[in-house]
Amino acid sequence: PKTNQPTPSTSTIASWNGLTPGVSNQRDVADTLGKPKTSNGNTLSFDSQNPNFDNQVVTDAGVVDFLKEYVVPAQRRSSDEITSKYGVAQNVLYGPDSTNGFYLFVYPSNGIAYLGNPNTKDVLEIWYFKPTTIGDFINKWAKGYSLTPLDRQF
Repeated sequence: PKTNQPTPSTSTIASWNGLTPGVSNQRDVADTLGKPKTSNGNTLSFDSQNPNFDNQVVTDAGVVDFLKEYVVPAQRRSSDEITSKYGVAQNVLYGPDSTNGFYLFVYPSNGIAYLGNPNTKDVLEIWYFKPTTIGDFINKWAKGYSLTPLDRQF
């Protein structure tokens, strides 16, 4: 069926607060986000508006490799802000939150994914990464996710 959604664009690479995976370096991160709350190897944690989770930045050889932004309902973020820019997700992954109606919508060529509910359009997390293939994305960043629905275990 035809939708009014734009088709995914490979010319738009996602960034967060001006930080672009594969381009931005640790100095850019410090200038933008300040001092990390914690640092564990190449993973830096920064305050988010979610009291339970910190935003994360992963670096590789001093360059940003991955960013994870945690979203709270008060921010009034909707999946529409992503789909209006990138189109309908090229891939949907099933993971730990799938039984609650939340799926990981991935745009490998744009370097963005979001954990969201397609019915309510609520977004819990937005992931930013260097453009890649869906297979490499799953292997590197989404090990607990699958292209096929997971069996419910009760």
